[in-house]
Amino acid sequence: MHHLMIITIGPVQEYIASARRSRDLWFGSWFLSELSKAAAAAVLEASSNDTKALVFPSVNAPQDLAPDSDIGVVNKIVALISSPPEEVGRQAHARLLTRLKQIRDSAFRGIDSLYFHRSIAEAQVEDMVEFFWAAAPLKNPQDNREFSTARSHAESLLAARKTTRDFAPVTWGNSVPKSSLDGQRESVIDEEAYAKLSAEHRYNQYGLRQAERLCGVGLLKRHGNRAGDDSFVSTSHMAALPLLETFSDKAALQDYIRELTAIVGIIEEKEVTRRFGKVPPRAAHPAFSRYDGHLLFEERLADLFVETGPGVDRDLKRARLTLQSFLARAFGGKRPSPYYALLLADGDSMGKAIDSQRSIEQHRAFSRRLGAFAGSVRSIVETEHKGSLIYAGGDDVLAFVPLHTVLPCARRLATTFADELSSFKITEDSREYSPTLSVGVAVTHHIEPLSDALRLAREAEKTAKSLPGKNALAVTVSKRSGTERMVCGKWGTLDRRLTRFAELHRTDAMPDGAAYELRDLAMRLEGLSHRVLSAEAMRILGRKRAQGGENLIAGEVIAELSDLVDDPTLTLQQLADELIISRIFADAAAQAGLHSVGVIKPSER
Repeated sequence: MHHLMIITIGPVQEYIASARRSRDLWFGSWFLSELSKAAAAAVLEASSNDTKALVFPSVNAPQDLAPDSDIGVVNKIVALISSPPEEVGRQAHARLLTRLKQIRDSAFRGIDSLYFHRSIAEAQVEDMVEFFWAAAPLKNPQDNREFSTARSHAESLLAARKTTRDFAPVTWGNSVPKSSLDGQRESVIDEEAYAKLSAEHRYNQYGLRQAERLCGVGLLKRHGNRAGDDSFVSTSHMAALPLLETFSDKAALQDYIRELTAIVGIIEEKEVTRRFGKVPPRAAHPAFSRYDGHLLFEERLADLFVETGPGVDRDLKRARLTLQSFLARAFGGKRPSPYYALLLADGDSMGKAIDSQRSIEQHRAFSRRLGAFAGSVRSIVETEHKGSLIYAGGDDVLAFVPLHTVLPCARRLATTFADELSSFKITEDSREYSPTLSVGVAVTHHIEPLSDALRLAREAEKTAKSLPGKNALAVTVSKRSGTERMVCGKWGTLDRRLTRFAELHRTDAMPDGAAYELRDLAMRLEGLSHRVLSAEAMRILGRKRAQGGENLIAGEVIAELSDLVDDPTLTLQQLADELIISRIFADAAAQAGLHSVGVIKPSER
């Protein structure tokens, strides 16, 4: 007797969202993937390592699921098993806990035990994980109808199991401060550490800054590393990348680092790396090396100092003057843009696509194509577009991307996904179509909380997927000096318009004032006929001047905008917002020294 078994592991969104720093987000995503990978490996082992047993994820060999392998595994596993489901479930859960303890113990090993409540921290980490499974009997896996029925039955059982919560007593609960990351769990660093240890000592031993409190889960994120490498890319580094595209003065960098080191008072090389930041080898810059781009922002220099006081204030002022001198020497006084993009992508109509696969072989083939897409994402994001991949599993993608490459990166992901799944058809209302990818892009300030950036990205993705037919892009920009602004549209339409508008901005063919006047017009005259709005919009555009105020907007540009103003499917407010949002991409392209928006220079790395 065979069984179709489905396993889910969580929590996903809650765990990933509770991230204050990019390191927390980066490690949290990897950690959950490692747990899913361990459970999948146990299921495979229970099936004599027959890779056909795993319907999802698809693997070529058992080694694909080895710890620290490159493959990313989502929190859902589907398998065809011949062993008793109870036994397979126990083995998968046991393997998951073994991997969890390996990662947890490696993270906690270097933490000073004097003020660290380790037993509580360990219990918090173990209690965090949710493990659910359900199975349905399947006499003949080759019978498509029976397979479909078994899958539906297993999904229903799993949904019921998830709503049946386990309320075991907690193993902690003292009256102590909660974690600064999410406020859900108690701090596991004794309060005496804040009274008896200097800020420097507290930072060196526990990775805590000033009044920060962390629970066991927070400490796991802060001290854990993946595959023995704790380097990562910060949001500030991502914001600095456009400007760094033009950097080549290694001597200036050496002088800057030497002066900063003397100001901060760091002696050991290990501490220099810890304070100054270090990006992964794959993100190393030809001239800026593996230093993190946060060193280019005055507002981030305070992070180099752990203590506070008049002396530190003086040193911080010196550090800022040193940075100003470096920027003048290396970039002619230019400062990096403080904005970066968080990209969140998700497959459209995936539930319907899976339901359309009637046989187990079709499901395996579908899983293989999803795996092929996920396997290509790292190269697309990091090699082709100089971003930093946080997670890629199945149809889900989460990544940091610099502003000068985010639009072509998002478009490349969407076209690759569509190509990989083009042979899988969904029939609905006499219409046949294949799965597509919708993408949400949040452009936000590099020092804004990551939880806010994640919220914006999810809202953008949700907006894209709410468009009829989906297959869309939504971009939201949240500037510290203004309100959030979002635009949404289909692939091949919105992305092309944003790229075109950014190019008009880059070449100074479109004055910024025109977009804001159009938006003001749309708000003031809301409710009037489209014809009246169009006429007034063209009057505004006809008198605006480009090229720094020297010339009227070129006739061909006016004609191009006239067609868009007359387009009944495009509101004047959306057009104005697209013109406003595209300015930030134009500025990034100019900082990166690109001759055309949307065209990426070949990587020198």
